[in-house]
Amino acid sequence: MVTVGVVIPTLFNKSEAYEALKSIQGAYSIFWMPIIVDNWRENRGVSNSWNYGIEIAKLYQCNYVLVINDDIL
Repeated sequence: MVTVGVVIPTLFNKSEAYEALKSIQGAYSIFWMPIIVDNWRENRGVSNSWNYGIEIAKLYQCNYVLVINDDIL
């Protein structure tokens, strides 16, 4: 089974991150693993958040990683 880790960094926009995730969920018939990096407590910056999310996806052995921002629909 193909697994795609979807990395979405966010700062105070969790609802937008969920909307971004919902907008791509039905597009393909593959397994999505949402990885929402919430920068509320530790603001890593966007590029470090992407890298952190990619590392999480690697830990869960995702075949592919899609990195999007929380305002993408």
